[in-house]
Amino acid sequence: MQRFDTTRMRLWRLPRWQTGLLAALAIAIGLAITIVATTLVLVITPIFLVVALALKYLPAQSKKRDAASSPRPKVIDAEYEILPADSLADRPANDTSRPRSPFE
Repeated sequence: MQRFDTTRMRLWRLPRWQTGLLAALAIAIGLAITIVATTLVLVITPIFLVVALALKYLPAQSKKRDAASSPRPKVIDAEYEILPADSLADRPANDTSRPRSPFE
């Protein structure tokens, strides 16, 4: 095996029509990407701007919806009576004079 043999390293030359085809393909792909990006900017950007303006200037949700969707529980203002645990155990199950606790 000779180190500087001409068969070892060979230049691969493209014919002129293949070079032109590759250049046309590269230009077509570049134009397609440019057109898609321009379309996205020209179509989607105004949509996002309209949504942002609508969220900013339209009235907020009603207080009822805010209270219902609030993670904090609603506090009911009433008079509460604390019963000893042994009095709950002595009461019969069919006693309707006082509602039973859901924790029994």
